[in-house]
Amino acid sequence: LECRQLFSVVGRKQTAPQRYSTSVDRYGELFHARNGFSRERTDPRSASEFDTQVREIVGPYARRDTLTFNVTTKITWGRPYSSGATAADEGG
Repeated sequence: LECRQLFSVVGRKQTAPQRYSTSVDRYGELFHARNGFSRERTDPRSASEFDTQVREIVGPYARRDTLTFNVTTKITWGRPYSSGATAADEGG
């Protein structure tokens, strides 16, 4: 949005790391919560194969079937430019 001059950034912030723990299976389910990997859009066999591969990849990093890692979030806020206006039009 910023590159297309549709949005003017007012500020940015990154949160401090927060410890997060989840089971290996739940971690795999988080991928299915995303639009492109949702179970509704994936045939059951492919979803099952994906789950198996996720377990194989992240399993070695788990302790007692639990993954623990730090999570941070980057937040950007601002305002959209008026319809049809560009950064130059609005002094941005």
